[in-house]
Amino acid sequence: MISAFGYSMIVVQNMQKSVEFYTKILQKQPEFSSPRWSQFRMNNFLLGIHAADSWSDPNDPLRAFGSGQKGISLGFWVDNIEEYLKYLAKIKIKVVHGPRTTGLGNTIYVIDPNGHYLQICQQVVKKE
Repeated sequence: MISAFGYSMIVVQNMQKSVEFYTKILQKQPEFSSPRWSQFRMNNFLLGIHAADSWSDPNDPLRAFGSGQKGISLGFWVDNIEEYLKYLAKIKIKVVHGPRTTGLGNTIYVIDPNGHYLQICQQVVKKE
């Protein structure tokens, strides 16, 4: 039985650019960083960043996918979407869609240097 959600991994072409991007987006330094693998931890969740050209196992099934969007996006919560929009403008990261209201809340989309879509969302508290 699965006990918890553990991690997500993205495959990237340029580790340095990716680590710089996620350091800015998450406002956090990586827990570990190398040319092949870097990782950020937030509470019990791990975001792993894997270099596309450095698979240690030639038979790894993920190897064939390379980097870029493959139908999965990463989602991050923020306390205040308007404040985060100001922060993104300050660090010169372009919002590619939104803000818009989704079932999750007020949402914007940005794209990382490898074409991965990120959803950044302020949850809407439903009043009963």
